[in-house]
Amino acid sequence: MSDSSFVQEPWRKARFAALVEEHYRSVYRFCFWLVGSNHNAEDVCQQVFLAAWQKFEQLRDRSSAKSWLMRIALNTVRTEGRRAARRDDIRLVPDAERTAPLSDDEPSGSAAALDRRRLIHEAVQSLPEERRAVVVLRVMQGLPGMEVSQLLGISEASVSRWKDEGLEVLRSKLLRSGVLTEDG
Repeated sequence: MSDSSFVQEPWRKARFAALVEEHYRSVYRFCFWLVGSNHNAEDVCQQVFLAAWQKFEQLRDRSSAKSWLMRIALNTVRTEGRRAARRDDIRLVPDAERTAPLSDDEPSGSAAALDRRRLIHEAVQSLPEERRAVVVLRVMQGLPGMEVSQLLGISEASVSRWKDEGLEVLRSKLLRSGVLTEDG
């Protein structure tokens, strides 16, 4: 290790710790919605931040950190999906793990709330991977269409169309399940 890298190491660790602190929840939620369980999302999220640490010097613009991390997460999810397919790895996810992570303002409470979250989770999981990724990134993560387009390697028009299609499928499923009503 050279003297200059030794001096930079504490600053690198501090900057990376700040990055993790700022983006962990968003990356975890994105992973959760793509992989379908808390346990798998934690595993993937850990892999994402390990890869981010190893590639940290590649992040030039802190303002693009979220989309950089989401790209790593998406690639990690896809890689893990291919590995699982090669192993014929079929995991049965317990119902307790199929509930969406709580938002900061949502009480954990009632069985009805848990059932509602389960139904929403199942509806999102039923979307094809590409539509699910667009809906999660655009709607749930709030990334701009242009960033989602770059992240997924598709046109902005496709992002808009896939988001609209995905939301329409979700709306339909959630209406049928009683989570949504026609008037609200």
